[in-house]
Amino acid sequence: KRQSIAPSADDATWSALCASAAPAAAPNLHISSGHLFAMDSPDAFWQSLASTAAAVRSLYLVGLGAELAYWNVLCDDTAAPIPSSKLAKLTDCAKLATQIWCEAMAAAGVLECEGANGMSRYVAPKLARTALMKTETLIASCDLSHLEHRSKLMEIFHHG
Repeated sequence: KRQSIAPSADDATWSALCASAAPAAAPNLHISSGHLFAMDSPDAFWQSLASTAAAVRSLYLVGLGAELAYWNVLCDDTAAPIPSSKLAKLTDCAKLATQIWCEAMAAAGVLECEGANGMSRYVAPKLARTALMKTETLIASCDLSHLEHRSKLMEIFHHG
């Protein structure tokens, strides 16, 4: 049975997930060796483990964006960059959670961001829009169903 997190931990849990979502660099998947993790040295292993873990967290956030209909708004053919507050309003989601999600997706390179200092506006990159608009495929591919705190995350987005 899944355990729920304490209400006081909700914001901290969500912030931690988003804050750690963007890897410092793109994951190095060691394709030449056929392995996901580098085994050349302990340092290489830990670096590849951290990079892969960050990529997985970003994957979850991409799927969450599909479930919350963020991609439908951010990928519209006529989409212009919008503030996270407008995205929250259009999708009936909490402003702060939406802002944190947008920042994490921009840091991961999945969203384009214009502006700064509270004036940021976001839009999906034009070349990625066709893929990001496939909501059902994203939801299935990013499978959030096994996340321990999924229901709490959805509650945070919908009710703050």
